[in-house]
Amino acid sequence: MASINAASPELSLSVITWNLADTTPDASGIEALFLPQTGVASIGTSADLLIIGLQEAPHAVSSVLVADHLVDLFGKYLSQKDFICVAHSRMSITPGLWGLLTMVFVKTPILCYIRDIDTLVTRTGVGGLVGNKGASSVRFILGAMTLCFVNCHLIPHAENNSKRVQEIRYILGSQHFERYVTSHFAINMHAFSHDMLFFFGDLNFRLEGKSFDEVTKLLHGDNSIDDLLKFDQLQLEQIKGTASESHLHYFMEAPITFSPSYKFEPNTDEYSDGGKERAPAWCDRILWRVHKKCLPKPDDPHPTKLLTISDYNLHRLPRIGDHKAVSASFKLNIDLQSLTPPVVFHLSEWSYGFDCYIMFDIEKGTVVSGWPWGDWIGLYPRSFTHVYRDYLTYVYTPAPRGKMGSTQTYKVRMSGTSLPKTPGFYRLVYVSRSQNCVLGMSPLFYIQNPEM
Repeated sequence: MASINAASPELSLSVITWNLADTTPDASGIEALFLPQTGVASIGTSADLLIIGLQEAPHAVSSVLVADHLVDLFGKYLSQKDFICVAHSRMSITPGLWGLLTMVFVKTPILCYIRDIDTLVTRTGVGGLVGNKGASSVRFILGAMTLCFVNCHLIPHAENNSKRVQEIRYILGSQHFERYVTSHFAINMHAFSHDMLFFFGDLNFRLEGKSFDEVTKLLHGDNSIDDLLKFDQLQLEQIKGTASESHLHYFMEAPITFSPSYKFEPNTDEYSDGGKERAPAWCDRILWRVHKKCLPKPDDPHPTKLLTISDYNLHRLPRIGDHKAVSASFKLNIDLQSLTPPVVFHLSEWSYGFDCYIMFDIEKGTVVSGWPWGDWIGLYPRSFTHVYRDYLTYVYTPAPRGKMGSTQTYKVRMSGTSLPKTPGFYRLVYVSRSQNCVLGMSPLFYIQNPEM
């Protein structure tokens, strides 16, 4: 496994929001999103952690029974950049129709430092039952920091601003994560309790009182963006402060220096009202909040920011649908250098047809799910996309349930006939059932086949 950058405790995070308009991008479209564009930094190679929030994301019927086709499409490209998908959260109206999809990709060096992953969906469609609008969320712990990402698609149209405010209040009020166990007690954590909370997506805020012709005319002026933002409904809600019921005053947003992300003529860079008098607007936004307990103290002589933003921009490519993707890049001051993976493997020679014994240490203080049918160790190809789908074979670990009182060494047998016949490089991954994460990953090792 590659090492964490020893020169700096900073990690890079990129968040992408993209309304697909019920269209599946092809491989070239996904590649275009991550390649450098004029005025936009590349987000495909430098980030350590990548969060992708999609709205109006098509959901093939076959995806319900097999795998989410969009996770596979993005994962196929990102696995070439050393990213692995550790979680995804899907909310759809019904199989075959579009909805929300949130994906979490991490670089290999930090894979073992993310734990307690949980997902949640909140529906705000008809009666709160239909999944055409709402939120798809993912939360986890990275090192010692808790992070939560809430990907939203809110009610459209300028005249529905008060309903949007109500939806935000309902969504944020419903974000309670209760599923996983750490140190023998269940987590019951609200989104606002996390050290860092990101609220993003197609928030659908419009320009108050502005028509298509008025907006397009102002876009050609010298101070077009600043002039138009005076009418931005989101910023107007933030200015209200506590007088607004939206909670938006708790969040920050980087200065907007890019053109409205909506409404484009599909497959072009030209704005269009779509024959419905829809005016361009900054519908697609990325907001964040750092918990007050993590802010520098007023008397701190050397204050350190937990989170800083380095880029906030619109992506002209790919040209799909009537929205453009928007991304934000951050630096996280999270020090993982002093940490070691909770599980460390000891490797030996492997050959197809011969049983192998996997030796591994579980560090003191690690919470394990226990035998039987608890934590498991999977054998993976050299390059893989998804932790929970791409294993070639697996075995359950023999460690007892509970918190390790001391570091212990364990051994488990993997059948030689279950190994891949094709010689090549592979790796072992220890997966925690209770924390829904990876606790250890081996370096690459070679499996030979004496028959070949």
